[in-house]
Amino acid sequence: MCGRFEIDPDIPELKTLVSGSGLSLQYKTGEIFPADTALVLTNKENDIIPASMIWGFPKWDGKGVIFNARSETAHEKPMFKNALMRQRIAIPTTGFYEWDQEKAKYRFILPHANTLYLAGLYNEFQGERRFLILTTEANASVSFIHSRMPVIIFREMIDTWLEDTEKAVHMLHWQQPELHIATQ
Repeated sequence: MCGRFEIDPDIPELKTLVSGSGLSLQYKTGEIFPADTALVLTNKENDIIPASMIWGFPKWDGKGVIFNARSETAHEKPMFKNALMRQRIAIPTTGFYEWDQEKAKYRFILPHANTLYLAGLYNEFQGERRFLILTTEANASVSFIHSRMPVIIFREMIDTWLEDTEKAVHMLHWQQPELHIATQ
């Protein structure tokens, strides 16, 4: 599960993504919660385009949001199936958070990298574009804290994730990279 992530606006890679687009985007920085507006990367005519979207698909009962989807079953679920085939995004972060059973909070990062990209899907609900994060079974670097983790996409694979459905589906089953816990 991934219930929060972080965007540090001072990371040069993120500044370049946004400023190079020429778009005026409004999104939250710092710790991002479900229902916040966040920075995401989409595909438009084979170009990576930054966008701002709301984190979480509305629940069917109108109470709260669904902010994660299991990558193993997303292709089977009506709420996620079409988005998996056509509306994939990458979420740039500077880490994501998990809590252990004692409610201690940990921020996971990719070693030797300022930015970590998470696999996501988006859809439109009543004129608003909203996204969620795909999760998978946690590897050894995360499983001692939580049984699930976000699907990680390496920077050099973002084009493939966004543009090639067949390869994107295979990427959901790749071994996830070893992560580190950030020291505060």
